[in-house]
Amino acid sequence: MGVKDPKDQATTMHALVLGKFMPLHRGHLALIDFALEHCDRLTVLLCVEATEPISGEDRERWLRSTYANHPKISLQRFDFLDADLPATSESSRQISALWAAQLQELVPTAQRIIGSEAYVQYVAEYWGIDYRIFDVNRQQVKISATEIRAKPYQHRAFLAPAAQPDFVQRIVLHGTESTGKSTLATHLADRYGTSFVPEMARDIVAHTDTVVYEDLFLIADRQAAAIQAAVSEADGVLFIDTDIFTTLAYARYLFKRELPLRAEWLAAAKQQHCLFTRADAPYVQDGTRLQPGERKVLENFHWQARLESGVPTTEIVGREWAERTSFAEAVVAQVLLQEKHES
Repeated sequence: MGVKDPKDQATTMHALVLGKFMPLHRGHLALIDFALEHCDRLTVLLCVEATEPISGEDRERWLRSTYANHPKISLQRFDFLDADLPATSESSRQISALWAAQLQELVPTAQRIIGSEAYVQYVAEYWGIDYRIFDVNRQQVKISATEIRAKPYQHRAFLAPAAQPDFVQRIVLHGTESTGKSTLATHLADRYGTSFVPEMARDIVAHTDTVVYEDLFLIADRQAAAIQAAVSEADGVLFIDTDIFTTLAYARYLFKRELPLRAEWLAAAKQQHCLFTRADAPYVQDGTRLQPGERKVLENFHWQARLESGVPTTEIVGREWAERTSFAEAVVAQVLLQEKHES
């Protein structure tokens, strides 16, 4: 249904879909598929307001990755101020009139506007073009962007493939030697059916006492690269055995030197949560570790570096491995549900 039916016109049908795509999800993909059935060419207009919780750059990247080289789709970005063009979720004729005037300037050749909200009809009427409304009650894809932002792990299946890596919840394990980080990372990954990133230092140095300062740069490079590579393979959550703040602690402990923190290392260390494994666990010497007394001294350096990371952190404590594992599982469950956890 629409204001007018231009199907008999000789010209090709140019349609418009607009949205925030915050984040891009399968409901948006279904809308765009629907729009492609009702036009010969389609402009997808990304509307970006500076104060929104997801950057316009990320959203544009998702759209361009999804529709790169699509023969019927052109992507366009529009940055606006809410004070000039209110972007309320409520459909309003007054606001629709403002948007109709702006859209007519941005996409002057559009003949049809397609969307999933009542405002689509209002905009079309003020603009004097045709419209189509798709799945206004979300029966085909029962999700909203707001729900996904609130619980990204729970709703991860609804994310567009291009957006999924950006919403992987990253949980790092940090602590001094022989506190169960590697075992716990493996266990949690198995429990959640996802990936984990092992500690790269084990492949580079044979024993803590044999490390030289320059080794730390290679370790940091490989750890960051491994984290970033693993994100795309993870199913909603990624468990990480150490990051750059672990390496920073070793620089201070072993060499009394700072480690210049490179941008790519810090980008890989933007975790959602940290499980800090305390040294009250039984000590196991595997031939590569410091002596027990030094392990405790090193723990202080690790804790200071972790505090500097700014990542929300829970301390994993206890003499019994089973107790520590159960507590870690409970913490992870709360993190993934986005429930507040007091560390």
